[in-house]
Amino acid sequence: MNIEMNETYARDTSTVWEHEIISSASDLKEWIKYEGAKYPKRTLVGGGFPLTENDAIFKYQKRLRKTEYYLNTGKKWMYYLSLVKLNRLRFKYGMKVRLNSCGKGLCIVHLGSIITNGDVGEDARLFVNSAIVSNGGGEREPRLGNHVTLFTNAVVCGDVKIGNNNIIGANSVVTKNFEESNIIIAGTPAKKIKNRLLE
Repeated sequence: MNIEMNETYARDTSTVWEHEIISSASDLKEWIKYEGAKYPKRTLVGGGFPLTENDAIFKYQKRLRKTEYYLNTGKKWMYYLSLVKLNRLRFKYGMKVRLNSCGKGLCIVHLGSIITNGDVGEDARLFVNSAIVSNGGGEREPRLGNHVTLFTNAVVCGDVKIGNNNIIGANSVVTKNFEESNIIIAGTPAKKIKNRLLE
């Protein structure tokens, strides 16, 4: 997958810290269709039995979005039933994306451990073993802008803000704000490495 942004994304530098949620059946359909396009090599057969990595990831993500829809629209019993199904997939695949934590367009790049407890904008890309979490003690959780990528083993921790279109490098630990957009962040502790260049 190409990790670089297109020019439209690059010009979007006004960070919005709260994303939309699924609030209607039409939203659910739109989100699932949009996110499904991010997993092009899917081969689901036999009622959704996953044959490939993308099958398994999208099965989890589709169930996540359905559970959010039932929660947000007050469909109590459907929500509980869907949550049971979602938890089975969470335990099976090690992915724990908190309900309503990620905006439209989430892309989980590989099957494996993912934790998101913050507020993540649209079109986020999360690689295996990435985590977006509080550091305990009741602190506010991270808030990420749109089109942010976390590479393998990247951690964003505590009450921090990350701007739009930013890349967080592998094995990085982010514990302070990087509100500037279109930058690459890396290291432990993380620091700005360089700006992202337009093609």
